[in-house]
Amino acid sequence: MVKITWNEVVAQLDRASDCGSEGRTFESYQPHRRTIIRNFSIITITGLILLIAITLFSLTGCKKERDDPFVIKPGKSLIILTDNITEPLNYFFAIVDDIYIEILVVKAPDDTFRTAFNTCQRCFNSGKGYFVMEDDIIFCYQCKMPVSIDSIGLVSGGCQPIPITANQRIKTKDSIRIPYVLLSRNTHWFLNWKIEEESEPESEPIDTP
Repeated sequence: MVKITWNEVVAQLDRASDCGSEGRTFESYQPHRRTIIRNFSIITITGLILLIAITLFSLTGCKKERDDPFVIKPGKSLIILTDNITEPLNYFFAIVDDIYIEILVVKAPDDTFRTAFNTCQRCFNSGKGYFVMEDDIIFCYQCKMPVSIDSIGLVSGGCQPIPITANQRIKTKDSIRIPYVLLSRNTHWFLNWKIEEESEPESEPIDTP
């Protein structure tokens, strides 16, 4: 882009105004004067537009992407704010090693928070081995086996959510932090999670003679 400074514009206008040196009238220089001003204005406006575009691009396109708070990377933790634990059964999700996982959090009768992976130790591979709550009863969606709130996060084995015990997580004043190492070590429970098998098409009835 050709750069023309204001001083150069003034110099050209002064030369154009020097009518006597070439025996021309001042009016003969007016079109040239207008052309110089118009070209300078176009270049100035174009430069301002480019400057604004570059500034906007630097603030958006070139800005470093922020980490997705739900994608837990090595060295990080899933942070669950206790203010968000408002229901009898609470669900929090994360993406670990490109695998979607889900955490259960309940508030036990003793006012402590219990945490577990939302997948059944017995039914996890069915695609339906996760826990839901209906009529204040928590049960496995696959086998309908009910579980007690008191057992969540403490009891392992059988048809229970996989516990995340107090010594496996970090409890602060206002949050529960579950480290990446623990999450990554348990992603295999979720490989078929909520992947329901397609039902086989019903066969047409066969007429027998």
